[in-house]
Amino acid sequence: MEFGLDKCAKATFKAGKFVKAENIELDTTTAIRNPNQSEVYKYLGTNKGDSIQHAKMKEKICKECYRRVRMVLNSELNAANRINAINSLAKPVTTYSFGSIKWSLTHMRNMDGKIRKILLSNNGDNDDEDDDDDDGNDDDDGGGGDGGGGDGGGGGGDLDKRERERERERESTRERESTRKREHKKERAQERESTRKREHKKERAQERESTRKREHKKERAQERESTRKREHKKEREKAQETRDRKRESIREREERVQGRERKHKRERERTREREQEREREQEREKAQEIERQHERERERERESTRGRIDRPIDRDYKGEGNTL
Repeated sequence: MEFGLDKCAKATFKAGKFVKAENIELDTTTAIRNPNQSEVYKYLGTNKGDSIQHAKMKEKICKECYRRVRMVLNSELNAANRINAINSLAKPVTTYSFGSIKWSLTHMRNMDGKIRKILLSNNGDNDDEDDDDDDGNDDDDGGGGDGGGGDGGGGGGDLDKRERERERERESTRERESTRKREHKKERAQERESTRKREHKKERAQERESTRKREHKKERAQERESTRKREHKKEREKAQETRDRKRESIREREERVQGRERKHKRERERTREREQEREREQEREKAQEIERQHERERERERESTRGRIDRPIDRDYKGEGNTL
């Protein structure tokens, strides 16, 4: 889903003056722009920037008023209805702005003169009605000529002549009017064409500008994305280096611990071997001591046996050859 933010803008004012500010970026592709100094915004039908754009609004109001006057004059209304239509359609365009736009008396007089020229160029002075009044007066003159005999006949000839002249004048007026209308139509067509070209040119310029801004925004987004990726890559590399250093330190600590354990194990083994050696030495000493005791006991037994052999034999003992 997309929001229509193309026509949205953010105007920043400080101390009543329009200042340049940064765009409000909603995401990588959408932003609310800040208008330029020459741009305006519309509030209640009035163009505003730092304040009301009086010159532009006067030009816009005058063009709209003239357009409505010409539109009424090109209609098939009679003179009275044309005036009523002008008062109803064209006049409120200016009166609505009197409370907000600064109108000068000179400007109002110039606009009034331009409207009068438009009325005059479109036969706003009502020449046809004046011709009708002249026709009525001529008829009255002709009626009086009937009682005069021959003079009345001369008056009738003059009436026909004037009627033909008025007819020719009307015909020439209609031709001029049709020519003027064609020229006016051609001018309006040319004006519309030029306006269309200007608008098309402006649209193309705006489109190019918007395309350039989108491309610039896209480039900035890509640059930010690439910067973010590089920073993320650097962070990952730093994190990997930190992890490697931690693993290396852990491995070194484990190796030191294992070395100390091996050293303690060797020391315990040597201690156990020394203890076993002492135990064996003690056992040998005990065995030697026991052997010496046995030797002394045997020696005493031999000595005691030798003493019994050396004693004289009791002759009174019955039996011969008996010895102890």
